[in-house]
Amino acid sequence: MNVTQIVGTGAYLPGEPVQVEQLVGVVGHVAKDLTEALGARTRYWAVDPITGIANESNTDMAAKAARLAIQDAGIAADDIDLIISVTATPDYSLPANAPIIQDKLGIEHCAVIELRAGCNGVVQAITIANQFLSTGYYRTVLVIGSELTSSYSVPSYVEGDESLTKNDLLNLVMFGDGAGAVVLQSNPNQAAPGIIDTYLASIGVGIEPGFVHPAGGSKQPMNAQSVSEGSHRWYHDYKAVSRMDVKMAVDAMNGILNKTETAAEDVQMIIVPQANFRRIQEGAQVEDNPLSAYSERFFINVDTVGNTSAAGVLIALDEVNRKQLLKPNDLFMIVGAESSKWLCGSILLRWSRGA
Repeated sequence: MNVTQIVGTGAYLPGEPVQVEQLVGVVGHVAKDLTEALGARTRYWAVDPITGIANESNTDMAAKAARLAIQDAGIAADDIDLIISVTATPDYSLPANAPIIQDKLGIEHCAVIELRAGCNGVVQAITIANQFLSTGYYRTVLVIGSELTSSYSVPSYVEGDESLTKNDLLNLVMFGDGAGAVVLQSNPNQAAPGIIDTYLASIGVGIEPGFVHPAGGSKQPMNAQSVSEGSHRWYHDYKAVSRMDVKMAVDAMNGILNKTETAAEDVQMIIVPQANFRRIQEGAQVEDNPLSAYSERFFINVDTVGNTSAAGVLIALDEVNRKQLLKPNDLFMIVGAESSKWLCGSILLRWSRGA
């Protein structure tokens, strides 16, 4: 079996960071209290907070992050065998983002896969990529996570929509736009540093979804009635999330540690789900958390980029790479946790850049 290695990363954040003062201009002074409660000091929007018009698309951002990852890997775009795209906010229902990104990258021929997912999607995508790479089916895989959430919230506030709820306001303050990408390659040297193993779980049987976009699917098509009811906007059950988020993260961490028979103290860094800064801080101290004694090893950037959902862990990974926060062969973990239907996962790997 081959070893799957990270050979390049990239990230893209649209425009300038949206400060608290700009949020106050959109929704009033309550934005200051919410920003403090959520711990999101800044975020990035592709949608102009004044006009409510998007300056670029989801796939525009995805392609920009992908180009940076390809450049960082030192390869040509045509070297990519497979693109796996992850998003909850695609350009269209069909076609999927993945072939559009392929087109924008100018790759004449490759395979593409699209995952409709949020904060756990990249862990799922890397798990799939690892199967192709470790078996030698493919040599080089590009994984991209990208989100454009502001188009679901900012225009309604700009237009003065009176049906907006507190839930809508929380989403506006918490979420951000952006894209992250990683290039993975197979290495036939089984002693080489790279992915050790992955873990995936769905633990939401019998539990209502915590994050839903009601309208726009075949069950409830987008129409005048669904828009008038506010079903075209995301619904986030924050109370349910506060009951389940730490449980999911702990399941993911224990799952991979037990599967690989790894001691928690040996993990040098944990890239956690970049969802809510305050909840990450609180969850790090929970007794059941196998890494609670090592919370200083948690890498967090949600306070500066916002919750970018499927893009979050890859944007964080790129920052880790650019700042050289990991040394060759360092053991680290990537954790995903998603409230849509309570999904979690994790990846344990050794840093291969510079090894």
